[in-house]
Amino acid sequence: MQSLTCTVRRLAAAVVATLALGACDDAREPVGPVDDPLAAKYRAPAPAPLVPVSLNGASLDLWPYTTDDFANPIDPVNLLFVGDADPRTIRAALLSVDENRPGLPFPPCRWEDVPEGGVQATYATGTGWTGSAIQLSCGDYSTLRFHLRLFAAGEWTIGNAHVELLIPGTTEHQVLSWEVAEHLVVYDLARSTVGAPVGATPINHAPAYRNIPAQIVGILATTPELAPLLGIACPPGMTLPWACDGSEDVGILTDGAATIVDMDGDPTAETGSFRRIQTVQFDQAIPKPFCVDVDFPYVYVTGPIEFREHWVLTPSNNYIAHFKAEGMLYLTPLNPGTGAMGATYTATVYEKHRAMLTDHQNKVAQVEMQVELPPDSPFHGTLVVEFDVGPDGMTSYSASLICGGS
Repeated sequence: MQSLTCTVRRLAAAVVATLALGACDDAREPVGPVDDPLAAKYRAPAPAPLVPVSLNGASLDLWPYTTDDFANPIDPVNLLFVGDADPRTIRAALLSVDENRPGLPFPPCRWEDVPEGGVQATYATGTGWTGSAIQLSCGDYSTLRFHLRLFAAGEWTIGNAHVELLIPGTTEHQVLSWEVAEHLVVYDLARSTVGAPVGATPINHAPAYRNIPAQIVGILATTPELAPLLGIACPPGMTLPWACDGSEDVGILTDGAATIVDMDGDPTAETGSFRRIQTVQFDQAIPKPFCVDVDFPYVYVTGPIEFREHWVLTPSNNYIAHFKAEGMLYLTPLNPGTGAMGATYTATVYEKHRAMLTDHQNKVAQVEMQVELPPDSPFHGTLVVEFDVGPDGMTSYSASLICGGS
């Protein structure tokens, strides 16, 4: 297991950041800033397509993806829970199992709450838009972890699980696997004796969804000890529509099906609260995320970002979570082709998440702000994004980008 941990760290050290500034999002292909503010809460229209699922008389029409703007899909839904399927029940079941998984190649880890995960939403008939009030992870934030988001949808709970790697010198995670994480959640719920898989239903993209950057493809393909855990991008003997030699991005493989888990039981989670404060050091060259100067398309970013996390489970089974990230960063314009560098300047980063799940309320909200200083300089920008969903399917989204103070 020590060799596997060391390999993961070597893999992390080889990743080149290709992502925008952000406090804690999972890395994905950027959609780009949207200057289309929505001033008030409303019910965003239903996305398409909606797909039907059913089990033992319980049926659901759902959008098989997640989003952070009520329009663009981010992650594929790969888990569906029915029965005693409240997200708080699933949380309690996963928190009840230990880190011992004999015969499995996973680094030992226990599930815990992670309020720092970026807020997302999905859609189902009956409940409409619903947010990821409960997020869990198993593994080390600073290297490799499993990440699970849960979305309450009436008799059902919708989930996405993935394996992700922290991009060194950033606060961004790169998704590496959908299938491995899906299987771990199902395995651990079976260990809890509360959840049993009862089948799978095809609902979204196959054979792949989103990409693994070319910079790490070669390492994944040639590291035997990672193959059982991560090596689904380039499996031996399988014909794929992409190269596996590190010359191009490859798809994150998925069978397009969501495992259906029948939850039967009501484990009791320990009530109380938990607080955590940690500092993440940014130290990486990244493409300039907005207001790009063609002479300096990259910036080298350094500086600390402080994370503050707090979650509470009350005796009434009300779940409340808060997260805040803020910091002052130093940005140095960079042209990686010529090696030219510009004058260093500063930027402030602020992000806040709130989540609440009770018997009657399901609400999540996120605000994100990035300000390059001074804001009126050419190619400096201010980006503010707000995302809010619930209760009762109400939604609000706004994104505003100002470049050069104009």
